[in-house]
Amino acid sequence: MTSGIMTKDSEWATFIRARFFPNNSMIAYYRSSSIWPCLKHNWSIIALHSSWLIGDGKYINFWNDRWCHSIDGSITDLLRLDQNTRLLLKAKLPTSSQMTLRVFQAT
Repeated sequence: MTSGIMTKDSEWATFIRARFFPNNSMIAYYRSSSIWPCLKHNWSIIALHSSWLIGDGKYINFWNDRWCHSIDGSITDLLRLDQNTRLLLKAKLPTSSQMTLRVFQAT
């Protein structure tokens, strides 16, 4: 669910992101909603038990996608690469099978 909210282009995901996750960060203030209190209260549990289904990698951009929500930006942002260098970067995922990336949180 969390990866769907943060990545899908469906109407519901776009609405949730616009209303509760401006700038890719969860709002810290109260927003009148029937679903928000439950979503906010359980977000850490939802995120802990979520995984990303990468699929065939067709829509994955290793260098420019934001992989870790605790880090603001992509790998190219963190490395402060200029636009010309970014255009030269390429990374491919194996095409033989689907991949699932499981994100674990240390306790």
